[in-house]
Amino acid sequence: MEKHKDSFSELEEIGIGSKFKEELCRMLESTQLFRGFARPDIEFIVDYTHAYRAPVGVALFREGGKDKHLAFIVKGKVNILKEFGFSKEKHIATARSGSCLGEISIVDDFPHSATARIVEEAEVIILTKRNLLRITEESAALGIRILWRLAWQLSARLRKTSGVLAEHL
Repeated sequence: MEKHKDSFSELEEIGIGSKFKEELCRMLESTQLFRGFARPDIEFIVDYTHAYRAPVGVALFREGGKDKHLAFIVKGKVNILKEFGFSKEKHIATARSGSCLGEISIVDDFPHSATARIVEEAEVIILTKRNLLRITEESAALGIRILWRLAWQLSARLRKTSGVLAEHL
């Protein structure tokens, strides 16, 4: 499993080892992306993830950042912010428990399109792109299922954004 580097230096890793695995499975099952996945699949996936406690003010990723990971919000709230002008940010959405963030840059390999900042102490599960690729290599069917779920989520967000845009035209 890939260990995390400086991009997670402000996060506190919570729980490690086999005793924590059951809790990590429950945490992952609580996310929208993995609802309905069979327990053996969840157990396989958690071997490639880490859980963290994130204090208020920490950015899970920054607009323009090139780190590649998915963040699953298990507890807490995260504001999604878009930069505009000089050092100004505009709030565009709030992610809550069950949400997945970072999927656009996982898929397209471009820098993050927004900043995700913790606004209520959070617990998050991180899955790096490298580990997602490892899951896909070791269990192609499971990897494809995860990618289909990510595609579904991206499609839902695009539809919502298109609706908002249409209202503003």
